[in-house]
Amino acid sequence: FQRYDEAEAAYRKAIEINPKHAAPWCNLGILLADHFQRYDEAEAAYRKAIEINPKHVYPWANLGRLLATHLRRPDDAKAAYREAARPSATDAQEAALQLQSQLFLGNQDAALSALETLAERAFGKNNAAAFFQIKEQIWECHAIGKGAELAELMERSAHAGPLQPYSLALRAAVSGTNRVFRNAPQEVANMAAEVYKEIFTQKETG
Repeated sequence: FQRYDEAEAAYRKAIEINPKHAAPWCNLGILLADHFQRYDEAEAAYRKAIEINPKHVYPWANLGRLLATHLRRPDDAKAAYREAARPSATDAQEAALQLQSQLFLGNQDAALSALETLAERAFGKNNAAAFFQIKEQIWECHAIGKGAELAELMERSAHAGPLQPYSLALRAAVSGTNRVFRNAPQEVANMAAEVYKEIFTQKETG
């Protein structure tokens, strides 16, 4: 329902009740960055979450993305992504964080390993959460300037076939033209076109 003001009030109330709990700070940061464009406040919220629980990778990854995209501080973003890239990935979402972090840091082999973990869950086990994580990484990796690198990883992947619509969408987003769809099978091209639209929808709303 997009009741963002109420959501902010709820997070701040949760913080008031338990100021030593990191999750409300992290969620507040996401809200401030994605829906209010209050980027300095979002950075402060992420850093508070990290201060409370420095071992939790999610605020580190969110901070890295914020620094890379809206605050344009690539060196600080790398420092945050190094923390997010600690080897703790045990579920689909943390594998996604590993993918993005390692990709930003230029660690192609580690990023490919994380992608394979994610793709196996999505295509091998038909895990709906993992499917969403792949889409989310497309949106976010494109936003941090790593769309071409992610497309290349997808093309190298053991799951390159089912990943083709996603890699084509990234190629189109990076090049600014959907001509790359022309030689693909119609079903693949149609799906790629949908993902391509979503990349820019997320950019407008995120």
